[in-house]
Amino acid sequence: MKSIRKLPLLLAFAIPAVYANPTFDGHTLHIPSIDTKDQVGVYQSIELQPVDNNLWRLAQVDEGVLHQGIQTVEVLKADTSPVQAFLIVSGMHSSSCDEIGNVASRFDAATSTLVVNLYYEPFGEGACTGVFRPFEHVMALPVFGVPAGEYKVLVNGTHQAQFELLEDNKLDRP
Repeated sequence: MKSIRKLPLLLAFAIPAVYANPTFDGHTLHIPSIDTKDQVGVYQSIELQPVDNNLWRLAQVDEGVLHQGIQTVEVLKADTSPVQAFLIVSGMHSSSCDEIGNVASRFDAATSTLVVNLYYEPFGEGACTGVFRPFEHVMALPVFGVPAGEYKVLVNGTHQAQFELLEDNKLDRP
């Protein structure tokens, strides 16, 4: 784990669609993702359409595919109060058409573990080359309001990083 003293004043993050709220456009209910007991974010891009009073038809659902090219995971803590923490996931895309797609997470309080799943997202049309491309994905960890303690981050069920909060991570106001 690395610690940094200064962060730029402006931090911009692209928020994956999986973090968006469900929406209803008058014809279709769009649900970004659904967890199962065993896998966070496994069902994605769900669309339900009303067919009758209190009845809905499943019009669309994709089953997510976990990204297999992860090589390292690391937690970076900013030396701020309250503490900010970031997960940095690095690896290789297996073709010219691979990208990181939806990112889903949930906290398992019993094990003090944040489970994070990064899903594969094909992009582009046409022929893909088998050229490996490096990637780095950075996401803010939801540590505000978290009590002091040791925590784990488990990415795609196979890669793990740890970090510690020395005190309750709250905003102290005079």
